[in-house]
Parts: sequence; structure tokens; C-alpha cells
Amino acid sequence: MRLLLASLLLVACGGGVPIAEPPTVEDAAEQAQFALANDLQAYCGAVSISPRLAVTARHCLRGDSVVRYAVPDRDWFAFGEAWSVAEDLDRDLAIISLDEPRPIWLPVQVLRPARAGDRVRNRAGWTTVLDANRWVRIGGGTVAISIETEAPARPGTSGTALIDRFGSLVGVCRGFDLESERGDYIPAAAIAELWAELETKP
Repeated sequence: MRLLLASLLLVACGGGVPIAEPPTVEDAAEQAQFALANDLQAYCGAVSISPRLAVTARHCLRGDSVVRYAVPDRDWFAFGEAWSVAEDLDRDLAIISLDEPRPIWLPVQVLRPARAGDRVRNRAGWTTVLDANRWVRIGGGTVAISIETEAPARPGTSGTALIDRFGSLVGVCRGFDLESERGDYIPAAAIAELWAELETKP
């Protein structure tokens, strides 16, 4: 009798209803990112950090006040517009505001910054952090801290995400080293700082 009652309670409480699986890190990596595009030609990436905000490399804005973006939509793409709301010239970083909210975004990981030896995911797949405190010289001559990965980055991957094994954003691609072609990523701490400055604006 007790076994029958327990079984009935299990069914009544939804024990027989399948629970949706949470998205994998790979799913999050794909669904939180989208392309900046011009005339159907993708030239950079961006990654959502909230429903309406995304982060990219500042040079991806190309000096435009408004940029167009494209996200996969079934068998084609949906297009939208975004505009810069915060920029850090010294670190080649920009936060953009989207005209439409995005359903998936990545938390910015600042509690545990990327470290040498960490396994992380970029656009090409899983790789390893070689140096999490590498000093690099940005275009105008300023020097900034960068995360260097073992895997190479390619032209067009600026603005794409570097994600840890928990699905959090630990960096955004700034470019790659011309000699080694290894990826060069802006650390999450810089993204958090720029975001905090944006939040304090009137």
C-alpha cells in the first residue's frame, strides 16, 4: 500500500515528466555570440552579456555610430542594428546596445580570472591559456594586459568570446599575435570595469 501511495505521489508531483537538459558550454558559446556584418559579409563578432548589451573589440566598430549584426534564424539570418554605449580605447574594447533583446547571454567571470593552464573555449574549440597576464601593445602605442591562448585566432574573430568550462565569459578576442598567430583576448576584468562605468552614467 505504501509503495502504491509513493508511486501515485511521484506521478502527481511530475516524476514522469522529462526535465529539459541545461544548455552545454558549447551551446552557450554558440547561442550567445553573433556576427557584425556589412552587406551580408561578416567581419567581426560580438557576445551578449545581458539581453540588450553585447561586448566586442572597439576596432570592430570601424568608426561607425551604428553597426549591423546578424544572428542565425532557422534557415537564414535575422538582422539588427547596434550602437556603441561605452568604449575603452586603451584596451580596444566596446560595449554595444542592441535594438532587440537576445535570449542567451554569458555571465562575465571576474571572481576567478583566467589562469595559465586553464582549458577554455574560443571560436575554434577547446584550447589552453598560455599566459593570462601578457603585456601587449595596442595600435596607438598603449600597453594592456592580455590573455594568450595556445590555439590560433583568425581574421574575423575579433570580438568573439573566450569561455571557461562553466560557460562564463573570461575574455573577448582582440586579435592575434602576428608571428605566432596565437589568440589575444581582453580579460573579463576590463569588460566588468567598462560595464560598471556605463552603469554610473546618468
